[in-house]
Amino acid sequence: MVAEIVTVFSQFILISSVLQLVISSPVNEHFDEMKWEAGDIISCNLNGVWGIFAKHFMLAVDGSNVINVAGDKSTNKGTILEQTRRQALGFNRSKCRNNGKGKLSVEQAIKRARRWQNTDVYYNLLRCNCEHWVDYWANGSSGGYFDNQSLLPTNSQCTI
Repeated sequence: MVAEIVTVFSQFILISSVLQLVISSPVNEHFDEMKWEAGDIISCNLNGVWGIFAKHFMLAVDGSNVINVAGDKSTNKGTILEQTRRQALGFNRSKCRNNGKGKLSVEQAIKRARRWQNTDVYYNLLRCNCEHWVDYWANGSSGGYFDNQSLLPTNSQCTI
């Protein structure tokens, strides 16, 4: 029964990801060359096959630095890091997009993100991922159903 639920859920994620790709046609930019301002939400496809279905999200703190969750899906641990363009890793640098600002002011968003800087946090690709964190910093909420690429809200272990 559990295996069937997992299979159905996996198929649902796959179908919804494909629909998201078909419906939206983002303009891809190279991370090292793209322009952004403080408060902009940056997303980049993940490396390899995961890049078809998922993105890494970061919050720009100025014109050359981002703050993001460097997560390890094998250990469910992540660290909130402010990084330069060169330091930020783990995604396809040639397939990125500037999604603009969130709902909160630039100052509020950056202050919220920096409060967590260099903090080790719970990380889960589906229930407490980089998009949940960036949504929390930039919009004041980690989002609910359908507000996140995983189509799931955060779980109880996620501290946001």
